[in-house]
Amino acid sequence: MSNRSNLPACLLAIKVAKDNMLTLIGADPCEFTKGKLGEYIKSIPDDCSTKGDISIIVNSIGEIEKLLKHVICAQDKILNFCGISPEWHATDTVSRFLKTTAAYLEDIQLLEMSGGIVELTTAQWLGELMYQKDIRI
Repeated sequence: MSNRSNLPACLLAIKVAKDNMLTLIGADPCEFTKGKLGEYIKSIPDDCSTKGDISIIVNSIGEIEKLLKHVICAQDKILNFCGISPEWHATDTVSRFLKTTAAYLEDIQLLEMSGGIVELTTAQWLGELMYQKDIRI
């Protein structure tokens, strides 16, 4: 995805990133996040003697940010080539999808880091997690 010297190359980079995004996340960031939260919860020992494996969340954020970096670079070049155009709007949709998914996971990570499993459980039980409210960026 490094050769983005023209509009077709940028559009191809976005297509590849979108395909990778759909392979990684699927069609719904809420469902993806719920699944990752479930994996994290399953990693917590039954006796709750230690925290769960937060790397489940952290690694997912890293994968999404890697895709997002490529999308933003291509999006900026598309803006330079075409201005605010249908091509740019299509790219912006991909960018927002990735940003939303990353924010959902960062919400979980922050709660786990600041208040531990108790804070995270309380927020989840009350329906206060970003993904539960279907907040979109």
